[in-house]
Amino acid sequence: QALLSDPENSIDPKTFCSELSTKMKDIEEVEEDNLDNINNVYHEKLKIIEQLLQKEPDTEDLDEEVITKLGNGIRAHESVPTAIYCFLRAQNEIPVVETENSFRRTIQYAITLGGDTDTIACMAGALAGAYL
Repeated sequence: QALLSDPENSIDPKTFCSELSTKMKDIEEVEEDNLDNINNVYHEKLKIIEQLLQKEPDTEDLDEEVITKLGNGIRAHESVPTAIYCFLRAQNEIPVVETENSFRRTIQYAITLGGDTDTIACMAGALAGAYL
């Protein structure tokens, strides 16, 4: 999705999440080897990402909410949505990250959330790089 976006135009997070959600819902419906018994987890987390992106970005409470609702662990459903959120949030200024470079801001913000920072920052950085 990031690769298909034009870096000359800013990303609309709602459209980005909606298009990605449509694709993920189709994939999740086909999935038969769901070992965790979690259905449509990415589709649901994309909805949460949209909600979180509508909140004021200057509160520490928001970061805690991101960690609680999206996760920052080693499992894919606890890290992939967080990486997507970091990428989308970093398209605008983030008070705790002092840089004008959106690629760097994406990675630095992902690291500030703690947890499995190398994985989340790597995925978020890959999204930012694909977009640029």
